[in-house]
Amino acid sequence: MKEVYIDALTQPIRLVCIEHQQLQDIRFEEKTSQPLLEDCYAGKVLRIHPALQAAFIDIGSHKGGFLPLNELPDGENGPIESRLTEGQRVLVQVKKEPYRDKGAKLTMKIELKASGMVYLPKSGYVAVSKKIKSPEAKQRLQKLADSLCEPGEGLLFRTEAEGLTDEQLTIAMNRLQNSFQDLLHTFRSAADGALLQRTSSVILNVVKELASSEQIRVITNSRQFKTVLARSIEENVDWVTDEGAVHLFSNHGLEATIEQVLSSVVPLPGGGQLVIESLEALTVIDVNSGQALGHRVKERTIQRTNEEAAREIPRQLKLRQIGGMVVVDFIDMKEQHLRASIEGTLRAGFLDDKTRTSCLGFTALGLYEIVRKRTGQPLQERLTQPCPSCQGTGDVLSEEEFVRQLQQSLLESNRSEDEAALVAIHRDQDATKDWKQQLFSRHLPFQHVLFTVGHELAPCSFRVLQTGSLNAIKDAADRRS
Repeated sequence: MKEVYIDALTQPIRLVCIEHQQLQDIRFEEKTSQPLLEDCYAGKVLRIHPALQAAFIDIGSHKGGFLPLNELPDGENGPIESRLTEGQRVLVQVKKEPYRDKGAKLTMKIELKASGMVYLPKSGYVAVSKKIKSPEAKQRLQKLADSLCEPGEGLLFRTEAEGLTDEQLTIAMNRLQNSFQDLLHTFRSAADGALLQRTSSVILNVVKELASSEQIRVITNSRQFKTVLARSIEENVDWVTDEGAVHLFSNHGLEATIEQVLSSVVPLPGGGQLVIESLEALTVIDVNSGQALGHRVKERTIQRTNEEAAREIPRQLKLRQIGGMVVVDFIDMKEQHLRASIEGTLRAGFLDDKTRTSCLGFTALGLYEIVRKRTGQPLQERLTQPCPSCQGTGDVLSEEEFVRQLQQSLLESNRSEDEAALVAIHRDQDATKDWKQQLFSRHLPFQHVLFTVGHELAPCSFRVLQTGSLNAIKDAADRRS
């Protein structure tokens, strides 16, 4: 049985999924003003770029959104300058989250999702998932889709739809149609750049998807958050509440597991290893023999190491949420049938990947190319940032993760009679103030948190020095200044 651990006491909320004692998924849900995947906005056309055949859209964020011609509604022809005008208001949805210096990629082809279906209010496209093999099920769903869609509407039935009744699917479709009408009504009166609809809870979506096909166990440290989830998930979940357990992840060895995912080196069962390096333009994965080959390179051992790598690479890309171009340097294989075997293993590993992935094959130089759709920030960039002290040659905690870990440490240090805490931080951290606003906007067990510079501390690190009464903490801070 899959076990899902949810730490809801700190921000962002974190989810880890374990199956057969192996990490299968890591998700984060944070409160942010940044555009998230599937958010809907009342956009305003800032400028049109005929050479790019795209428009830049104001969606109220620091970086404008990017709307290419092929993301305009179907049914009209002509260049983008004939279909949009500067200052025009447009209803848009986030198709790709902002990434590095690029703003969000937008679409006017709105998609609204429910269990087993994707509703396309501005497209006449109707289809049934290719993963549904039963001819009877395909015919039933195709007929149902035709009856549910109004002229100009589209509907995609996903794999889960096969296990749902016509009545359940009809109710879900009606809700989506009503939701879109509500969205249109809100759009007409909203200010330019306003967020109209926030994407539904990432954590809720993951749990619902896991519970749609099998029984799972969910362990969380917040009874309140469990209640919120349970309202939307009625079956296939064994709920376990470890109320107030600040150490939920560390008690189950999950903190160390997450740290392993951030490592560039991934050990393989036979003694080989993957070395994963994300660059500006692409991700490079090098397959090394490690100690697997001994002193003599044998083709059988090479093939075993390559096969182990081909099984592990899809899992690592999914866990690390890596998108874009990926190049894999397997250990040399001369025989074509050996390459074909490796490619088959790779493709099989991506079959259950919800993110669109293309395995392109071996290049003339023997490198294997993969393209995986980029939808958001990779896990490494979410949790770390280039070290300011060594000009980016190493990584330290990201500001978001620094604040989360500090919040957790303060929760762990709390005693009921304490009203204040003294925390030592690195001098560079003390020079920036934005993270303090994030910290004080979250749930903290102390009325007052005072900071002092810890000259011995590494960048983006901290230490909770003392807790107690406010006067005692002020005296301690004065002694260190």
